[in-house]
Amino acid sequence: METLTPTSIGEVSPIPIRATEMRKKNIYPDVIAKRSDLMGMIDQFHSHPFDNDTTRYSTRAFVTDQSLQSLSVVDRKFAEPYIEGIIPLAGCGSLPLEDCALLYLGKNAPERTPSADIVDREIAKAKPIFNESDDGSVRPLPGGFELRALTSEDRQNAGIQSQYAELYQAFGYGPEDVAKMLLNQNNVMVALFDEDTIVSTGMVEHAHLHLARNGQPFMFSVGEVTEGFTREEANGQVYRGKGLYTHVVTELMREEAKNGVNLIYAESNADLSIPYDLPPVLVSAKKQGRESALAAFDHYGFRPQLLRRHVHIVNDKNDARPPEIQNDLLVTYMVRNRLRERYGK
Repeated sequence: METLTPTSIGEVSPIPIRATEMRKKNIYPDVIAKRSDLMGMIDQFHSHPFDNDTTRYSTRAFVTDQSLQSLSVVDRKFAEPYIEGIIPLAGCGSLPLEDCALLYLGKNAPERTPSADIVDREIAKAKPIFNESDDGSVRPLPGGFELRALTSEDRQNAGIQSQYAELYQAFGYGPEDVAKMLLNQNNVMVALFDEDTIVSTGMVEHAHLHLARNGQPFMFSVGEVTEGFTREEANGQVYRGKGLYTHVVTELMREEAKNGVNLIYAESNADLSIPYDLPPVLVSAKKQGRESALAAFDHYGFRPQLLRRHVHIVNDKNDARPPEIQNDLLVTYMVRNRLRERYGK
């Protein structure tokens, strides 16, 4: 059985490293400032062969706006099939990256590749969510709930650990993986309680990325919103469809504004298998003020794309898809300046 590592951000490395669900992934350590270097990296990515235990490669690279904008028509035609996400970093608070973007590259084996029609339909459902105006309003939290960041005592509580293990089966995690998440103080974890029952939860995983530009090292602080889950029902109560998760992640955003991260982001479920007219996680991201990568594709002149068949997420109790059928995800994000404007320092 595959060993799961309870981390989502990944490692800084020049080459992809083995991850869960037959993937290899990495964060490229050097800022790419030349068109030739960018195309060289994409060419290597294109040529990298699959092996027996890998059906997906993904790389994130920090690239200058100038290197992206200088790509020729031929360059773009070659690169576009691999570009799955773009995050503009202006306003991130890190001087070496203020003129850069975080580029997501992805490549799947044929058996893991969704049809272009499915991805286009998923994008068509997501676009209107982020095109709506944002008034910053969130429906009031119903009475009787308690929303809080987990304390050290909470994290060691056997009952809370047991509930998290139950909820996080949806992501393929076992009890030991969940215990590691809870005991990792770098993870900010927020839960919504109905008396003693956890009904919605989310967390931000932190990392300080050690990068370099022109040979000069620097550190970049990121937080990934991940492992968000709301119970369908418990104790005769229905919890989904009430906007509870939005309250959880809004509280996480407030915590992150205090922490001063350069970038907060999520890889958000946009899959057609979700049994709702609009993907709830994307609706929540919009309400929190996060932007989607879709606008960035337009800004840089690329066709919009998703992280294709990235990881498997169980959508609800009726989701009968086998684990080897993964979900398509949309990158959503907020840079430091925007985070502080919205949620304070």
